[in-house]
Amino acid sequence: MVGYVHKLHETDPELFFPDLETGINFYREDFRKLVQESVSACISRGTPFDFEAVIVTAKKHEQWVKVIGSAEIINGKCIRVFGSFQDIHQRKEAENRLQSLADNLPGVVFRYLINPDGTDAMKYVSRGAKEIWGYTAEESITDNNLIWNGIKAGVILNLSSQVSLNLLKIKRNGLPLGGT
Repeated sequence: MVGYVHKLHETDPELFFPDLETGINFYREDFRKLVQESVSACISRGTPFDFEAVIVTAKKHEQWVKVIGSAEIINGKCIRVFGSFQDIHQRKEAENRLQSLADNLPGVVFRYLINPDGTDAMKYVSRGAKEIWGYTAEESITDNNLIWNGIKAGVILNLSSQVSLNLLKIKRNGLPLGGT
């Protein structure tokens, strides 16, 4: 594990022995408050943590990591914090590319699930939801009945009409529709 952490941080395990402050300083500045608060709550109250953040390695490379930690408490005192540290950089890069694609597509992209018990949920909705459905992505995820009720009432146009409207909009703006 120690070798893996040094590899992720691009440090030499024979020359570099970090303390808590040094470890926190590896996190990109916009994540440090989250890390400090999470570790502090773990040490002072035994609150476990689980977060994803970016570290900046010793060689100045940015790397996404997932960190999970818990406190070992003896006689009401934290004697150590332990957990796991995982490289999630490739997954986060793929998520960011997919998010960028979904946010820039005309229309709305969503992930809809029907559970075995018959309940359903929107697990993901792109920003295009506001233009197409009249509801933000957050509103659509929180209450997908807004969408279904809008379709039933005829307030939300059917899918083929929306695609046609978007193609007209693209054509009016002089953007290529694809192909040659």
